[in-house]
Order: sequence, then structure tokens, then C-alpha cells
Amino acid sequence: MDRDTGWIPFEEPTGSWTPYPPVSDSWRKNDTKLFIMIASFRDKLCPVTLFNLYTKAAQPSRIFAGVVQQNTKEDPDCLFEYCRLVTGKNTTENCPHKDNIRLNRVNAKEAKGPTWARALGSLLLGDEEFCMQIDSHMDFVPNWDLRMFEMWKLTNNEYAVLSTYVAGSEQLPFNLNGRSGLNNVHEVPHLCMVTFQGLGGLVRNWGTKCMRNLPHPKLTNMIWGAGLSFSKCHAERKVPYDPHTPFIFDGEEFSRAIRMWTYGYDIYSPHRVYVVHNYHESQVC
Repeated sequence: MDRDTGWIPFEEPTGSWTPYPPVSDSWRKNDTKLFIMIASFRDKLCPVTLFNLYTKAAQPSRIFAGVVQQNTKEDPDCLFEYCRLVTGKNTTENCPHKDNIRLNRVNAKEAKGPTWARALGSLLLGDEEFCMQIDSHMDFVPNWDLRMFEMWKLTNNEYAVLSTYVAGSEQLPFNLNGRSGLNNVHEVPHLCMVTFQGLGGLVRNWGTKCMRNLPHPKLTNMIWGAGLSFSKCHAERKVPYDPHTPFIFDGEEFSRAIRMWTYGYDIYSPHRVYVVHNYHESQVC
């Protein structure tokens, strides 16, 4: 492995193709750092997302959040409100994991869309080995961090990216306490459709199909969702967001999926629901 770039040379396969296996067992170690990138636009649930992120993790001290907060003066501050939720006090003093949260505060009037904000979020990445991108209105199953690491390992692929349109938060109870998911068959969303009729003629994801009782993540390739992306951080470093695409929404995901694929990354749909998305009350405006 090239120590400067993190790039691992591809070896020409013989016979049937197999992915390049993980270069280490760091995924199973409790001190392996995980960076969470969150772009928030006037989202009242951003503090709740941080609260869920840290209180439901098995090893919260190894989780580092990079939040791009695009607020007005009237909107709740994500870090302050998180500290209030976790301590019950109107202060950031003695706030658990506060030093693990990197916040870039931007005036909402200066916001330029999701790709611009997520490019800013990538700049908050430190020396973490694993990266996960989520939205600012999410919830998680208990020990979600261990489960995401274990799911990534099931791909047996150093270049695996777990990604999909996340199931709604109303499905969380069906994935707790040993239950077998929605309809008792481990239903998970699977990105497999695109449309060529997005705004400006841009290609965009159209929706998901339903997968059931998969034994491991399913390879999709070329279809990636911005609401959940879990991979090694060398993917973020080698395939960063383009900061020069202001106000692009349609086209964001397909563009990044193409660049990931051409850099050798393989995109998989998760086979279990460990992260959920609040689709009903996320925005205040």
C-alpha cells in the first residue's frame, strides 16, 4: 500500500474475479476511528442525530463527527443543543464527546446546496480510517458502530462502500431486540433504478426495490446514495466531493458513484437496517 495516498495496487485476477480483501483486521478493533460527515441545513433534528449517534454507539469515544451547520440566528445550534440533551444543562461544559465534534458554522443565506456543503464536510476529516456520511436527521440501533464495521467486513473488499436510501425511522422498532426487521423478513432498501429525466437532464437515482433475508451485502455498482455511505476513508480522500457544483441536487449521487467506480470502488446495499432516516419532521423550513 502506498503510505502517502492510501492506494492499494490492483492485482489482475486469475480465473473468476474476487475483490481485493481488507488489508488489516482494524475493523474489529475497538479503537479504530470512525469519521461521521453530516451536512445540516436549518435542521432542528441535527442535535438529536448527534445524541443518537453517541448514546447508541458501543464505542462512542472513537467516533468523530464533522458537522457543516447551515443555520440562521433563530435556529438551534447543533453542538449546544446536543450538549443540553446529553447533560440536561444549558452549557457545553462537561459535555460527553464534545471534543470529538468538529463544527463548521455557515450562515444559511450563504448556503450553496448539498454538494457544496458536503465538500466543506470532507475538509473536517482528520486521520480517521473509516468514514460514514449521513443526513442530519437519523437514528440508529444499539451498537450500530460495531454492526456497521461487521457488515463492511462481510463484503471482504477493501474497496467496499455500503450505501442506500435509508429506511424510515418508523422501521427502527422492527430492527431492535433481535427482531427480524419489517414484516419479519429483514427487509432492506436496495438502490437499483435511475432516471435520465432529472432537473437539467441530469441522471439521478429514481428509487429502491426491497430485498429480503440477504446473507450479506449485495453488490450494486454505479448506484450510490448520499444519505448513507460507509467505507474506508481513502474513498473520501481519493474521490472527494466537487465543491464547484453549487445548488446541484439531481445528479449529485450518480456523479459521485461514477467517480467511485472508476477509482475501483464497489458499492453494496446493506443487508440489514442499522441506520434509519426521519423523513417526516427533518426540516424547519
